[in-house]
Amino acid sequence: MEKLRPRIFFFLLLSLLLPTIAFNGAKSFYFPHAQVSYGVSEDGSVNASEELTFSFSGAYSFAYRDFPQGQWNYERIRVFEKTAAGLEEKQAYTSYSGNNLRAQWNYGAENEQRTFVITYLVKNAITSYDDAYDFYWKVWGEQWDARVSRLDATVKFPKPLHSGAKVWLHPALDAHYDLNGDTLSISANNIPPRTFLEFRILFNKEALVGGAMRVVAGKGYDKVVGEENLNSLLYGPLAYSWLWPIFVLLALCGAYYLLYDRYGREPLEERHGLMVRDIPYDDKPWEVEFITTQEVTVNSMTATLLDLAQRGHLKIEKAEPIGIIFKKDDYLLTRTRGRDALSPIESWLLDAVFQNYGITGWIFRKEIPCDSIKLSEVSQVHRYDSVPMSAEWADKAKKEIENGSEKGFLEFKGKVMFNQLLLVLGILTLPLAHLSPLNLDLWPLLGPLAAIYVLAFLFIPWLRQRPNRSNWLFNMLLSTLLLAGIAKGSPLAVNSSMLAAILIILLFKAVDSHFKFTLTRFSEAGQERYEAWTGLKRFLDTMGQFREKLPTEIVIWEKYLVFATVFGNAEKVQRQMAALNVVPQNYSGFAAVAVSSSSFSSSFSSGFSSAASASASGGSGGGGGGGGGGGGGGAG
Repeated sequence: MEKLRPRIFFFLLLSLLLPTIAFNGAKSFYFPHAQVSYGVSEDGSVNASEELTFSFSGAYSFAYRDFPQGQWNYERIRVFEKTAAGLEEKQAYTSYSGNNLRAQWNYGAENEQRTFVITYLVKNAITSYDDAYDFYWKVWGEQWDARVSRLDATVKFPKPLHSGAKVWLHPALDAHYDLNGDTLSISANNIPPRTFLEFRILFNKEALVGGAMRVVAGKGYDKVVGEENLNSLLYGPLAYSWLWPIFVLLALCGAYYLLYDRYGREPLEERHGLMVRDIPYDDKPWEVEFITTQEVTVNSMTATLLDLAQRGHLKIEKAEPIGIIFKKDDYLLTRTRGRDALSPIESWLLDAVFQNYGITGWIFRKEIPCDSIKLSEVSQVHRYDSVPMSAEWADKAKKEIENGSEKGFLEFKGKVMFNQLLLVLGILTLPLAHLSPLNLDLWPLLGPLAAIYVLAFLFIPWLRQRPNRSNWLFNMLLSTLLLAGIAKGSPLAVNSSMLAAILIILLFKAVDSHFKFTLTRFSEAGQERYEAWTGLKRFLDTMGQFREKLPTEIVIWEKYLVFATVFGNAEKVQRQMAALNVVPQNYSGFAAVAVSSSSFSSSFSSGFSSAASASASGGSGGGGGGGGGGGGGGAG
């Protein structure tokens, strides 16, 4: 399998994306102010005027305004530029873009503000019922990719409206209205990109004569009020969306504590200092490490390699020390047939260790299986891995333990219930995020975020000492750069409260994944195994006090050394083996290598741990939505 060297891939991707990011960051626009006015004629037609002030960063040469199509229709679309001498008409080119009628005009602007006025006539925008008129319209459309600092709008009627007229604004933005006689005034602040604002006004039949509006038979007053009451029930609570992340946080904190208290692990009491001299069960090294510590680390990975040597699947021999001044022990590993079958994770470990590589070109490397390799060479082979062997080992071992319910070590009820709660809160949050008004533009955060990732990746040594975290940072950096690269022309606006809720859910999911066994509890069988294996550990820690009662069989001592590696006290076992001279002459097992060097346990474990840890990384608006008009546009 050929792999791209991660560091080279990183710099190639960086060189490709940074120009795009720089271009995106250097060119942008927003609206400091937008002023919209609607003059309603007696026949129900509407004369509209939009005064849009653009603030350009970078060079721009054209702009366009999209008019959504519907039961209404537009006439006499004209575009002007507001100058010191007055309004200067621009030539507007109209065409259809999807379901929109697009008006585009040309100009030249760079790092400045320009104000354009768009005028048009709309017919059939107002609906006429038997008992009332309904003017339901988007004063600002969700198709604009730019934010608006302030929007002011007026709707002027030919006659004063009766006091029974009703007004609604959607969605729950920083907006308010005032209806005074024949004029409806609307103002709004900080409308994010891709977010609409619409009004709906229900008013008396005497205000208009009719002739240029949609006619719908039946009573309209109760129908419209009923729709808006439903909207209030559905969207009204979204005004309090800032409470949702607080509720999510409290719910998850409370649930985590209660589930841990009821279904999680409890402190295990060892029964009267139980001491076990024999190997109590045929559990694998990673299972023993998990049972005694609820963790899976490189210790059990090293112990598994020794266990495979004890079972004849590989041979360990002393090799020439490495280093010029400060010599360091090295070992030759040779793959052999073995005396029994291998589990999938054991086969994976041997395949990962016994491989060399050849370079195919400047960027790619190709793995080549081998039958013999020095321990010092293993780290060189895996130095370009995106994920260290130790991280893959821990993931595979934990997954096997978690899924291997046949041994019945754990009860997962608390973990299952917590993940069900995470799923429910996530399912509730996603539609709320879709319906809640947008109020946070993420685009300006991408540049600083990418810079932070780059600086942390290059200049924080702690990250290089923690391969798993460094690899996570590396992947996050690439993801951010890729996101920035494809975000050209796409606003990254969200609702800040819903974003906070989603981040809280993801945080607790990460906590649950990292502390994988916190919400689990030992079963009775798991408790018995814990006591037995900790009893063996206690015996290995104090075995020097019982020299006259220690076994002399070499097979038992090799197993002692395997599990002592899991417990972290292998040097004590190695010293006792040498002192008792339990290794027969001409013995070819790894115990002979162990007793021939006083530092075997530490040098082999540290050498393999270093090899196993090697890797390249070590070093939408909501509410309503039924109004016409709106639309949006852009500039380029």
